[in-house]
Amino acid sequence: RSKKKEHCLNEELYPLEETETCFCEEFLSQPYGNWSACILPYPSAPGSLQGWTSHREVKECGHGLRYRAVACIDLQGHLVNPTLCTDSGYMVEVCHIPCPLDCKLSDWTAWSACSASCGSGLKIRSKWLREKAFNGGRPCPKLDLKNQV
Repeated sequence: RSKKKEHCLNEELYPLEETETCFCEEFLSQPYGNWSACILPYPSAPGSLQGWTSHREVKECGHGLRYRAVACIDLQGHLVNPTLCTDSGYMVEVCHIPCPLDCKLSDWTAWSACSASCGSGLKIRSKWLREKAFNGGRPCPKLDLKNQV
């Protein structure tokens, strides 16, 4: 055998395998700050330029999304890039802005019988409140009896 070959087979000098300890990248995700306001989707109107809509087409209520920043901390307690904890660096949650609801009144009742058989009698009919206005909806008119002479 050649000394050169023996020298090459010496695994201390020329190892056939190498090992290395695994670095464990674990991060702790914590919410940071407050939730954003509820952001509603922005509709694109058919036939209009993308992103340009008239005022009447802008949604002011319904389902949307809200966001909250994420603080991402490594095992040593240092802040790291939040995208290491989440795809965007934000928590996302579905939210809802209630739509305005107008006051709703009942239909008119039938006219009552006349209060006098002759002369200036009165007939009465009325409405009643079915639903109060909510979240900026049209308020109810003052309810009083409607009379007919």
